[in-house]
Amino acid sequence: MNGLPKDINLQPLIGAELLQVCVGRFQYILKFDLDITIATECRCWFITGQGEKLVISDNVENASLVCSLINQNVTHAEIDSYGGLLLKFSNHATLHILNDTENYESFQIHIGDNIYVA
Repeated sequence: MNGLPKDINLQPLIGAELLQVCVGRFQYILKFDLDITIATECRCWFITGQGEKLVISDNVENASLVCSLINQNVTHAEIDSYGGLLLKFSNHATLHILNDTENYESFQIHIGDNIYVA
């Protein structure tokens, strides 16, 4: 896919609290307050508050990394140069959702009635 459009307004993500993580074999669904959901079907990088970069390639095996973000608020959100999404959280961890599948969707962001697909 082409990635997120550069002009998407990510401001609604700032301050959103991660309430729930749904884990599937090939997908994470991140449910935030403020009517925001992000569904990932791609590789992600988890960067700890100490800067250690971990690749999330097996959703079930690496679920604890993503679940450690529950009850955390997004403090920064930006689109990377490939149309992926970087989310920084209040515990200083970063979740980098990659736009890494050329012929398929990598992830979707639902903000209220708006849906963005990468």
